[in-house]
Amino acid sequence: MMVSHARAVKLYMDRGYKGEIGVVHALDKISLRSRKSSDAERQSWKDIIHNKFILDATYLGTLFRTTLAGVNHILKGSVGGQLDLRDEDFMLKSS
Repeated sequence: MMVSHARAVKLYMDRGYKGEIGVVHALDKISLRSRKSSDAERQSWKDIIHNKFILDATYLGTLFRTTLAGVNHILKGSVGGQLDLRDEDFMLKSS
């Protein structure tokens, strides 16, 4: 999704279209229903998936280790998988 978004923005800019383009993201409000540590942990995972994973990739072009660890924890627990990121997944230019 992030690569597709980046390519759409690049195409828009390269063709010189008038107007503005950017990310539309609705941040989820995260609130705890209880003070149990298991609820807090689940809310933390939700924040990683809904906010940090998408926004870090969009604005930083990379992911924090804590975000990657959280995503891998979620994937391992839900589908027995692991996130497979490669250098070509990130289109960062060196300055």
